[in-house]
Amino acid sequence: MKQLKIMTANTIYFLIQFFKRVFCIPSGTCRHIPSCSHFVKAAIIELPFHEAVVRILSRLLRCHPFGTSGYDPVIKEKNN
Repeated sequence: MKQLKIMTANTIYFLIQFFKRVFCIPSGTCRHIPSCSHFVKAAIIELPFHEAVVRILSRLLRCHPFGTSGYDPVIKEKNN
């Protein structure tokens, strides 16, 4: 199971790197801290898979020239 999660994480990370190279600003700067690729890694490691996918897609949809910017870390929601 852990190996499948690592393979999935690597695949998603590759897709994010491809996205960055094709669609991001040529200067290579990122609008968010941490960058989208680091956000993806952290989300996959720290969150359940289905929640990580939702947060990753949400982040990518905000990553465009007219989108948000600034500090946007992966935060685990506390279950009380």
